[in-house]
Amino acid sequence: MTHQHPFKTLLEKEYGYVGVCEICKVYHIAFKNIMFCLNESEFEWFRQLLTEKRMMEAYETPHGKELIHYTPLSNFYLLFSHDEVSELLTLMNEVALTVEARKMLKHVN
Repeated sequence: MTHQHPFKTLLEKEYGYVGVCEICKVYHIAFKNIMFCLNESEFEWFRQLLTEKRMMEAYETPHGKELIHYTPLSNFYLLFSHDEVSELLTLMNEVALTVEARKMLKHVN
């Protein structure tokens, strides 16, 4: 995947990072072995889904995953442990605060 636009990393942790293309405003959420590329409204929608655990239910696997998240794609699901959902939400919540702060600072000048 080639990306020629200016990319800014907003937050980086040991399990992932979030960055944004400053031209097309697409957020790249890399978490463990998953990468989501979402615009601002999709980012907020997905964050709300995780927060409210909508489209998600208990699903025990022998590999430590306890939750299944249904996606809009037919036959495509995401598996998470409770800790992973918490880590991903922490990552996304911190970025949401950063983005809001950046917006407020833009309007100060």
